[in-house]
Amino acid sequence: MKKGVINIDSTRFNQIIAEFSEFEGNVPIALSRAINRAVSSAKTEAVRTVRKNYTVKAGQVNKTIKITRSKPSNLEATIFSSGASIPLSDFKVSPSTVNPRRRTAVNVEVRRGSKATLNSAFIARMPNGKVGVFERTGSFRIAAKGSHKGQRREDIDQLFGPAVPVMMNSDSVVDAVQRRAEQQLEDRIPHEINRILGVR
Repeated sequence: MKKGVINIDSTRFNQIIAEFSEFEGNVPIALSRAINRAVSSAKTEAVRTVRKNYTVKAGQVNKTIKITRSKPSNLEATIFSSGASIPLSDFKVSPSTVNPRRRTAVNVEVRRGSKATLNSAFIARMPNGKVGVFERTGSFRIAAKGSHKGQRREDIDQLFGPAVPVMMNSDSVVDAVQRRAEQQLEDRIPHEINRILGVR
């Protein structure tokens, strides 16, 4: 799944359109509805499966996923994810609160069941008020502004986990989302065809 992309496309559509040719434009409408239900279901499955494998919050995953919907004139839909690396603090981190006096190591769990201890990391609050996980770099400079202006300060780096597209590209997530899309498509096509046939 290149760059977190899953496509819903089927060579069966032409066969179905030919089989129900007497209904003219109604069949592509039915197929488009089925495809869009399938891609919406795939998005839900993507969020669920990513969170099953990683400790990231659902909102962080959901906001990166975009859908291009099918139209009767273009029977194809795409679900894809785009976004930058996620701050490590948005995964499972302990301790998770700011305490300048604390000298304990930071424990993190990005992928469920895989824990790591960061001995040189610490929890701090950024100027925008958000709490993050930081690490001392060992490099020093003279502060040019702020309350420490003119003082020798050690540089720190904020730590990040993987981006959602990277998580969605794992084999387990790709397989689960693709299966869900295909299953939902198979379920919805007969339903939507029956609607245009007037079958309840």
